[in-house]
Amino acid sequence: MFLRPARIALVVTAFGALSALAAAQAPQPAPPPAAPAPDVNLSGTWKFDDGAIKDDPRNWRRPVQGRAVLPGAGAGPTPGAPPERTGAGSVGDPATGAPTSARAPRAAGSLGEPWDSQVRRALRDLLEVTPLYTITVLPTQVTFVDDLERTFVYATDGRKEKKRAGGTEFDVRTTWEGNILRQDIVASQLRMSQAFMLASDQSAMFVWLTVEKPELVPPIKKLARVYLRVK
Repeated sequence: MFLRPARIALVVTAFGALSALAAAQAPQPAPPPAAPAPDVNLSGTWKFDDGAIKDDPRNWRRPVQGRAVLPGAGAGPTPGAPPERTGAGSVGDPATGAPTSARAPRAAGSLGEPWDSQVRRALRDLLEVTPLYTITVLPTQVTFVDDLERTFVYATDGRKEKKRAGGTEFDVRTTWEGNILRQDIVASQLRMSQAFMLASDQSAMFVWLTVEKPELVPPIKKLARVYLRVK
């Protein structure tokens, strides 16, 4: 029995229709979640309020003494090095009076310089108070201009970007978490995060900075800074 050409065409059309119907009824993959909308109210010029929360630089601007699990860290005094000083005039965590280390350089790090020098420089460059920020928020990026007129542009989709502040090169990922702008930063042995959030009346901006690694002795306290809107 042979099918006529017209009947063959009808059968092919029917199979095509059934295939299309099955494809339409098949479960479709869920679309990717939409990126959080940026808080455009973060745009503006912000001045550091040094009277709101005391930012004591001795918390982070101090000789580095790491735990023994870190490369070149936690070693005892170097033979022949001057003795450590404690008490008045020493530089350390103001709450504990941590001693100043006058040791010779520790083992060299990945950049060919002492590990503690790398960390000290990164702490200085990334935790130093910025007196003035001008921030511009766009749908896919945010721009910071500081008081030295240095411009930093960050994509807000979480991609890793290379930036430089002072003598420190660092990797950064920038994302919105609700109305909080978060940055995760890696600079050699230093890992830290910072978050920017507006007060409810939008007249002030809060900045939290957290040093996650390395584990320093004594630990660096979480930093909280307040900026007031200039315009």
